[in-house]
Amino acid sequence: MQFGDADPDSQIRGFAFLSQERAEYVNTWSKIRGATNRVLKGRKYGIFGTGEYSDLLHAYSPSVVENAEFFVRDQPVEADFYGKPVVSVKDFLSFPRMPLIAAVHERSWSLIRDRFGSEDVPIFHSLEIARQDAIL
Repeated sequence: MQFGDADPDSQIRGFAFLSQERAEYVNTWSKIRGATNRVLKGRKYGIFGTGEYSDLLHAYSPSVVENAEFFVRDQPVEADFYGKPVVSVKDFLSFPRMPLIAAVHERSWSLIRDRFGSEDVPIFHSLEIARQDAIL
């Protein structure tokens, strides 16, 4: 390894900052299970999305995935995901209303929230649940 022209002290501070950011990120994910239980209070729920965020949710908070009734996708390409059925948005909207946890990238969250909010579906972002819980 070579430090280059940068001051070694500033590089060390940069590494410490990055380490702190990583620790906060993992800590936030670790709070999702308990926060989800408090927000949903034993209600049945589904999870919107079967991408990277669903994988992260399964890795960091497997019980949240295990306790979900199903996954929801716009156009399902798989019949099940992590042992749960995958249903289309159209089918989901024909069910009695139940909450959804959005397992989507944060840049897509506002679009998903508005989309399901217009259908009177309570929807929560997985990381937002944990961050809000940290504030309470």
